Amino acid sequence: MKSHGWDPKLSLEKNKKRIRTAWIAQQNKGFSGPKQIRIRLAEYGGKEYAAGSDVKVDIYIKVQKGYYFYGIKEGDTYVNTKMNWELPEGFEFISNVWPEPKIKKEGEFETPYYDKDVHFRVKLKTPANAKPGDKFKINILTTFQYCNQEGCALGEANHELEFIAR
Repeated sequence: MKSHGWDPKLSLEKNKKRIRTAWIAQQNKGFSGPKQIRIRLAEYGGKEYAAGSDVKVDIYIKVQKGYYFYGIKEGDTYVNTKMNWELPEGFEFISNVWPEPKIKKEGEFETPYYDKDVHFRVKLKTPANAKPGDKFKINILTTFQYCNQEGCALGEANHELEFIAR
């Protein structure tokens, strides 16, 4: 594996750039979506579970400085963020609570948005009738509108998680 540490043969500036590039790559590992809004999902506690137990999925959304994205509440003046979870038979949602967004008021309209990184956890119930070794895939498509002072664009991120019954 290539090392991204200090190389005494290189100048100070080249070493700084090399280390910064490696750090950025590590910070973005597992994230998808446009560079302005990056999304990563991770199984909390691993991929194996007992039948009928709770599974926790951590959701991380990184927001680039100067950008924001809209909340999950539907509105007339923006495209809200949606997470479409394709759950296998027997899985069910227990909780899916987003952190409170900031609110921008324009006349009678209230627009929920996030301009900082967001982290929250979704809880799912696994199938009670799962047998050891059963594998389940969950597909998640996140769609959102993100903006800065110059304008807005639509973004999306796809994720697939796999769980195994033990």
